[in-house]
Amino acid sequence: MRKFLCAAVLAAGSVLWAESGNLLLSPAGDASGWPKMDGVTIQARDGKLNVTIDGVKNIRRPIKLDPKFKALSLSLKLRATDVVPGKESWQNARLAMIFTDDAGKQVGPWPDVFSAKGTTDWINCSRIYMVPAGATHIHFEPAIFGKSGKAEFFDMELKGLTEMPKANLLLDPATGKPLGGLLANKPGTSISVKNGKVNISVEGSNIELMTPVPVGPKDKLIRITMKMRCTDVKAGGEGWQNGRLAMRFTDGKNGVGPWPDVFNGAGTTDWIVCDGYFDVPEGAKALNLGFANFGTSGKVEFQDVMVEAVNEDEDVNLDQASPDGSSNAQLWSFEDAWKVKTPSREQISLNGLWQFRPVLAGESIDKIPAEGSGWGYFKVPGVWPKAMTGDQNFYLNPLLFRKFKPAELNSAWYRRTVTVPSDWSGKRIEMYVDLIQSCAKVYVDGREAGEFYYPGGTLDLTGKLIPGKTQTIEMLVSAKPEENALFMAPGRLVSQSSELSNRGLAGDVYLNAVPVGAAVTDVHVITSFREKKITFDTGFARLKAGSYRLAADIYDGNVKVRSFESPVFSTNGKDNFRWQWSADWIAPKLWDTDTPENLYVAKLRLLSPDGKLLDEFLPQEFGFREFWIDGRDFYLNGKKIHLRALVSGHVRDTGKTSDEAIQHLVKTARDFGVNFLIGWNYDFAPGTFQYFRPFHTGTSKLGMLTSITLPHVKNFDMKMEDPAQAARYRQYTEHLIRQYQNVPGVIMYVMNHNAMGYHGDQNPLKIGNDYKPEKYVKKMGNRPQAMIAEKIAKSIDTTRPVYHHESGNLGDVFSINCYLNWAPRQERSDWLENWEKTGTMPVIMVEWGMPHVASWSSWRGPAFIWRYAGLQCLWVDEFNASILGEDAYRSDDAKVFLSRHQEKLMKGNKETFFSQLGGNSHLNRVEDVHRVRNYMVSRNFRHMRARGISGLLPWDQFVAWSWVSGEPSQLNPDRFKNLKQPGIVLDNLRQGGEPIVNPYATFKLTTTGEAMKPNLQPEIGFVAGKIGDFTDPGHNFRPGEKVEKSLVILNDTRQVSKVPYRWSVPELNISKSGEVEVAPGGRADVPVAFTIPADAAAGRLQLKAEFDFASGTVGDAMGIDVVPAAASKPASRIGLYDPEGTAAALFKAMEIPVKAVKSDSDLANIDMLVIGRNGLVNFPLHLTRRLNDGFKVMILEQPFSQIVRLGLRGNEQGLREVFSLSDIAPEKISDWRGKSTLLAPYLTVNPIEYSDPKWNWHGFNNTRVWRAGNRGTVVSVPLEKPMIGNWRPLLQAGFDLEYTPLVEFQEGKGQLMMCQLDLSGRTEMDPEGIEILRRALVRLDKTTPDATRPTWYVGDARGRKLLESLRISFRDLDPAGLTANDLLVVGPGAKLPADLRSKVEAGLRVLTLGLSAAELKAVGVNPVIERGKYYSDYVADLGKTPEFAGISNSDLHWRAETEFDAFPVDSVGGRALGIERIGKGVVVMAQLVPWSFDNEEFYLRTTVRRNTYLASRLLSNLGAPSKSGFFEMLNGNVGNVSMALPNDKWIGLADKENVGRDKGWYKPTFKPGKEWRSTNVPGCFDVQFSDLYGYDGLFWYRLEFEAPEGIAPDDQLFLDFGAIDDESWTWLNGKFLGEVTVKTNPKDYWTANRTHQISGKDLRPGKNVLVVLVNDNFNNGGILGTPGLRSKPKHSFYTDTPIASDDPYRYYRW
Repeated sequence: MRKFLCAAVLAAGSVLWAESGNLLLSPAGDASGWPKMDGVTIQARDGKLNVTIDGVKNIRRPIKLDPKFKALSLSLKLRATDVVPGKESWQNARLAMIFTDDAGKQVGPWPDVFSAKGTTDWINCSRIYMVPAGATHIHFEPAIFGKSGKAEFFDMELKGLTEMPKANLLLDPATGKPLGGLLANKPGTSISVKNGKVNISVEGSNIELMTPVPVGPKDKLIRITMKMRCTDVKAGGEGWQNGRLAMRFTDGKNGVGPWPDVFNGAGTTDWIVCDGYFDVPEGAKALNLGFANFGTSGKVEFQDVMVEAVNEDEDVNLDQASPDGSSNAQLWSFEDAWKVKTPSREQISLNGLWQFRPVLAGESIDKIPAEGSGWGYFKVPGVWPKAMTGDQNFYLNPLLFRKFKPAELNSAWYRRTVTVPSDWSGKRIEMYVDLIQSCAKVYVDGREAGEFYYPGGTLDLTGKLIPGKTQTIEMLVSAKPEENALFMAPGRLVSQSSELSNRGLAGDVYLNAVPVGAAVTDVHVITSFREKKITFDTGFARLKAGSYRLAADIYDGNVKVRSFESPVFSTNGKDNFRWQWSADWIAPKLWDTDTPENLYVAKLRLLSPDGKLLDEFLPQEFGFREFWIDGRDFYLNGKKIHLRALVSGHVRDTGKTSDEAIQHLVKTARDFGVNFLIGWNYDFAPGTFQYFRPFHTGTSKLGMLTSITLPHVKNFDMKMEDPAQAARYRQYTEHLIRQYQNVPGVIMYVMNHNAMGYHGDQNPLKIGNDYKPEKYVKKMGNRPQAMIAEKIAKSIDTTRPVYHHESGNLGDVFSINCYLNWAPRQERSDWLENWEKTGTMPVIMVEWGMPHVASWSSWRGPAFIWRYAGLQCLWVDEFNASILGEDAYRSDDAKVFLSRHQEKLMKGNKETFFSQLGGNSHLNRVEDVHRVRNYMVSRNFRHMRARGISGLLPWDQFVAWSWVSGEPSQLNPDRFKNLKQPGIVLDNLRQGGEPIVNPYATFKLTTTGEAMKPNLQPEIGFVAGKIGDFTDPGHNFRPGEKVEKSLVILNDTRQVSKVPYRWSVPELNISKSGEVEVAPGGRADVPVAFTIPADAAAGRLQLKAEFDFASGTVGDAMGIDVVPAAASKPASRIGLYDPEGTAAALFKAMEIPVKAVKSDSDLANIDMLVIGRNGLVNFPLHLTRRLNDGFKVMILEQPFSQIVRLGLRGNEQGLREVFSLSDIAPEKISDWRGKSTLLAPYLTVNPIEYSDPKWNWHGFNNTRVWRAGNRGTVVSVPLEKPMIGNWRPLLQAGFDLEYTPLVEFQEGKGQLMMCQLDLSGRTEMDPEGIEILRRALVRLDKTTPDATRPTWYVGDARGRKLLESLRISFRDLDPAGLTANDLLVVGPGAKLPADLRSKVEAGLRVLTLGLSAAELKAVGVNPVIERGKYYSDYVADLGKTPEFAGISNSDLHWRAETEFDAFPVDSVGGRALGIERIGKGVVVMAQLVPWSFDNEEFYLRTTVRRNTYLASRLLSNLGAPSKSGFFEMLNGNVGNVSMALPNDKWIGLADKENVGRDKGWYKPTFKPGKEWRSTNVPGCFDVQFSDLYGYDGLFWYRLEFEAPEGIAPDDQLFLDFGAIDDESWTWLNGKFLGEVTVKTNPKDYWTANRTHQISGKDLRPGKNVLVVLVNDNFNNGGILGTPGLRSKPKHSFYTDTPIASDDPYRYYRW
């Protein structure tokens, strides 16, 4: 263990010996007693002796030694001029010395003396000489013993030492010279000794002076003290390559013990004083010290180096001198302290360096520590560091750190003296603490004087502090009350966490003199822009009954601008009296964000009715401004204002409190476009924050707006209805509000963070309007507690709005954390559309996920991702692919690192914390993640702002920047300046954090930041949709069509803005310009219209715009795609089954004739049938036989229920990005015109939502994010790519691109296309969609089924099992039967015929599955193989290889570092897929196959799924026949059955006495009485029924329903309930189906999906009775899912069985 303290000044150590005066001078201080001699000049000056000798002479004087002297300390400077030495070594200029006894006989050896010869500069000399036993005199003899010359011995001082000094182990005790290792004459080094200490300098690269220092057997510690300075030291690549004192204990040969933590530095530094104690390890005999610069250049200086041995048992004075060298009298003088004085009162700052002493383990805390026990210093205000040094340093003896751990320090003593001014006589003397973390006991002259409790306040010390007298104040400060501390009211503290981040006297401390009688305690200067009034709301702690007047003078600088006087008012003498009066006035200079310098000072006086001054309060600075809410908007001084926010850690980080830090914060935030800062202290509990006055006052002076965090009701036991708790809440809240009530930049109060929200507060239909859950339930969670707290706050300050962070509709502002996971970009832009039209209150997104980093996790609850480990992985490429397409699968170093890091943590299905996976670190080094956020942010920010969002705070703001370079943390050069002024003074300037908190580093915008910054600027302009539909992204137009768009201009400056604009379409030579005036907080919409020429060819036009803002010109553009109508049409006779009537319009637009089909009889003379939207619902046609005979079918959009019925999988997700896998469409399809209508624009939910939205996804009651319209949707219900059968996707989309909106299917003679593109029923047809449909119809019309080949298999069981699971028709290989027209599938371990290659040359096709290089060679191919461990790569132009048709890079993507025989990375199929053409045949090689991956590993499920599809697609492309049976699904309404239960028919009853089972309530024969009530399902019974509010216990649910038709007794069915909170027991028709309880599901019983398997015989014809008993054992309870009945899937076209987490669009609110 090693402890040291670094500070930037020389701190005086403990006194080690007592010194005499200068023994070379007489008691009078002169040179009398020295003999006189020609050629010798002797002079005393400034207490020192100067001797000059010219010629060969010596002058000698014996000096009597005090018997108490144990050593002599000698210092001087010596200079020689032309001194010619003699033959002997002593024949030069020297200061000769000898010790003698009373008889004049020499005692001890000749002392080692200082000498010189020739001509020298001044030589500084110092040495300590031990007095030999028996010596009574020292003979002192300056001399020239050489042949000639001159010698000067100046500033000579010889002192006797009464105690034995510590030996400097760097010096030879015999000679006083440095040890031999330091005497090496190395270039770039210098060494000297002064006063027994060593000075060393090393300059250059990799240079070191090293010496071993002896260590004694009894030495327990080695103490090293020195000053160290670096100049231009450039560090090397390793951590040790800098300037340092290298250290290593040895046994004389080898190192022993750990490497010590050494003093080191780089760059250019001030002098750093280092004081450290180092444990001597067992067996150590020496300490190797290396004074070094291991950097590449620069200079390192080590000054006053002292190395000494320390025995812990020695009686060491542990007190530390003041770190700046000042005396305590200087430190605590009021002369230079900050103070303010009025005729009646005075306030003096007690800030500065206080003596400080930690309470050590085992010490009594009722006794003030003694002198010498370790008193040091610490600053007030200051937050205790968690190490010896931090933002502020403990100035303590380093040895003390062996006795306590700074991070665990709970209590410490503070001490200083005060001399109360004499003119304070007759005044009330008070001590005021702005912020204490979190309690203190105060002593005056050792006597208890009172206590302070968090958050601070005033202590009356009248009669204890005496004017004119110097007295000592001691404070015992505790982070948490000590168990044996007799604090009078420990219950006054709010509940605390087990460890406080901020501890100590964290706020300013003042001494106040106030009038004893009538005195003002505060004045809130209230200014009203609307009423043109100024109001003085004045508080009095005590005011005697009587009549009074108030007067106020307003100053602008030193100029009085107005005076006001109140009418006479009266008081009855009760404490805490307040009175206010108003006057008409509006200041000529308004405070605003662009005029923050407009500040006034109010001087308020309390007068008697006859005008006598009773008290003049301290001057109060204020700004004349008014902030208010009108409808859904904020206003400041009559101008609308929108808040663009960031969250700031300044409130909880001591290192960010300096003026420089605040200036940097505001400058950086404003440059980013921000005008509002939220403090990152989410409550007002002890220890959660530090000195945050600069955050509010400093930012206000710079024009930045803030909100103040008020106490959280959770810290008051959620018992605000208790008068005692409410009183405590008022105390804390008022203490805080009164400090900042006159700060104009503080515009709102915020409270109760993340505790008052409710399910549905993100629902776009319920945001910011009159919806409140309280309309439907009597009480909602803890919201009544919050309402009480809000009322208290508003009773203290009526002028500022109050909001509750993440509370929905509560308080004055609708405030939400809006984390929408993977809600589509367009819907995010439209999330506030309903609020824009119907909103009644402001909306602040206090946390907006862009999306949030956690969205990339596979985890979707129920446990909170930031606190609990879960089975999860990061789906980075998978989620990104839905936006970036196959480009998301390109690999890079950051992805490889992240994959390797994840696999190490997750392998074996280990539960992992999201943060450990790298969610806040490694994930954000992946450029694709930034690209996706850029895609979202670039539209969402501008659109939300254009909709008028009141406030927006993008969460994960740190991802906007990346670090470029930074200065190392360094000592604050001004650390001892202005200590007595208000505010924290830092000891160290620490580099770290994001740009707004880090003045010492350089950053650049990330790709995310490049979207954020321009869209947060006060003025923005962009190209938008047409007037009235500005977020419409439609970009596809026909030639000859009129294009209608608009320009949107937002002005969030504080002045009217005249904005010149220009727009153009360069390709059409169209340009227009104009100018628009936009009010502050306003929006202007400029219509844009032009017509595309009728003869325009296909291609892209650019609609460009420029806006000339005061800050510069901003440009934007929108691509307009010209889509001519093709002439091609299918030749087939087409029938249209269109029960909904939405498909006919499509054919009319394409001018393709169709025949209406309503029944099987209408299919005569039809070659191709088109099934219109929703046509498979109750499908009446029978197509199986026809399809098997060669019929063709095109199926347009079908709902999810029909996808499931057909045995397919899919999802409901409004995808706006679709990517092509064929020539049927452009590479990317996006943002179609108008709105789709297949799905409702918003989810249908209960008026009171009891959970996040849920739906049945393939048997799982999964959560969903809400929906916000269908504008621009390309596909609403995407189909998952089937594995079984010859399905070739023509388009792909969505998560991991596992979905296809357009897919063709062939089997036998039949052909079919499923088109899930949202074509039908759109509010506007999109030309691109029409043309894709046309090409699809033509393709279906012209193509014939691919010929299949007889298929053989040879290899082990794994390949056979794969083919069987894919329903491939194959036989085991018979070499004799194998022909050139066949397909051979080769698995591992295959025995192949010798003539295989010749058959390939003749036309045989071969597919190899997971073969080694040797096995491939046996096949007859010899590709280049590079065996190794690889991550998946990206393959360009996959579709150009016919055998790879329909295959995507998503299908080649694998998540694990996998070792296999791989192809070169640039091969046509990448590392995992190869192809070799041999004659007429071909060999396709799949090196990674499903069994290459462990399907039991959760993180590999997506890999196995995609790889299985890859195998299926390769087989089909090569001609393998399959018998999927899909055509049978189109024979009427057959397939998988599902049924929604009548969930509006549930009834329920609470069972408080637990009698329901005994009374048979679960039996079908039971007859419920009138006490059974209609009960919401899904829902919470204790929320629905006010009489059950707060009830935890049993509740019965009962439902009667009719069984669906067509269920056979042997059919396997599932009853799905979703989650039931908390425990549940279920019966059907009296049969017990099962339970989910604490015992069965201890980890998730309250959220686990309830699914019960039944058979058809469990259902009765007619009425069935379903009963659920719920036990709510905490908070709310009830059935939270949507119960339903479904059959066990009989039909599936996938080889795997889904699990709930396979649904990528599950929702969870972070």
